[in-house]
Amino acid sequence: MRTICLVVILGCLFPTIFGAHLALTPQAYGSEVVEAVINLIRKNCIFAEDRRYLRRLAYVESHDGSDPKTYRSGYHGGIWQVDEDKFTETQNNCKLQAKYDIIRNVFGIDWSRVTWYDLRKPLYSGLAAALYTIDTSRTGGMDWRIEQQATFWEKYYHTGGRATNFTIKADVLDEGCHANQAIDLVILVDSSSSLSVLDFKRAQEFMKEVVQGFDISPNHTHVGVVLYSTQVSVEFQLNQYYDKQAVIEAIDHMTYSPGSRETAKALQVAVEQMFDSRYGSRPNVAQVMLLITTGASDDPVGTHYYADIAHNKRINVFLVGVGPETKISELNTIASTPNCTHVFTSARYDEIRFLTDEIKNFTCNVNK
Repeated sequence: MRTICLVVILGCLFPTIFGAHLALTPQAYGSEVVEAVINLIRKNCIFAEDRRYLRRLAYVESHDGSDPKTYRSGYHGGIWQVDEDKFTETQNNCKLQAKYDIIRNVFGIDWSRVTWYDLRKPLYSGLAAALYTIDTSRTGGMDWRIEQQATFWEKYYHTGGRATNFTIKADVLDEGCHANQAIDLVILVDSSSSLSVLDFKRAQEFMKEVVQGFDISPNHTHVGVVLYSTQVSVEFQLNQYYDKQAVIEAIDHMTYSPGSRETAKALQVAVEQMFDSRYGSRPNVAQVMLLITTGASDDPVGTHYYADIAHNKRINVFLVGVGPETKISELNTIASTPNCTHVFTSARYDEIRFLTDEIKNFTCNVNK
């Protein structure tokens, strides 16, 4: 079975202090509160693989708490509308012990002593929704496909609800985010000899699918691509194409160039050239780098060095890797922390399409 690895670099994003404070304020509501709660849950590795499910769930269940029925008398499920029986399932559950430990160590909360009434505080409601989903799902994570999330919601979370209601509302939420994107996206593509010609074509198809998920235009997403093996080739800069079709055609015209795997050189080109204003990089815009690699770097010291430069520039580095030659310890070193939200693996290319949503998720919170 092959595993895939991909590196993404994003501008540093954190919940605002205001939003984080409201996360513990009873009956607080709003998108800023929801995003603060989710950031706290994900960055502390409580539910890193939610695939944007918690964000959609808050909007579907209560319009981020703005629905007048959210904090109704006698019901304490909070923004995520966690029913009492579902909340009870999250307590004293041996499957969730590792999560209880994180919650206690990070937030000082003993989950066994939490009451349903406490869920009127947004952080508690979000934690309960996360724990219930982790316990109920077979894998402990959530499928990236919105249709599968809707099916899970209908079957396990909102009995009597219709999956179409979830997808319709979630689409409205995601579209609102999509309209505000401004991203500099640089894709680094490994074309070393460990790839077959077919693998390279699959990598091209994956890149095109990623590109399809963004609004490529002068004021929104800009895309650049670097191809690397023994040599590093800049296929096109961030300021070369401003429409989606032109980018897709340029990706189609890329040529497979087998050789060694000079990941360090590719990272050097990315941090010193691609993300430089001389080559189209913009200030105050989320910077994203996707590094698709099939194995360990031929120069681990150099790779570590240029990854550190990216970190020092306050660039978040995300990795997703492909193939049996990938070295998880190296991926974790290159990635920003926590690794649970920055390192991704998958058996097939089609299973990492959720990364498009991951990138959008981060960019939706820029400057909030």
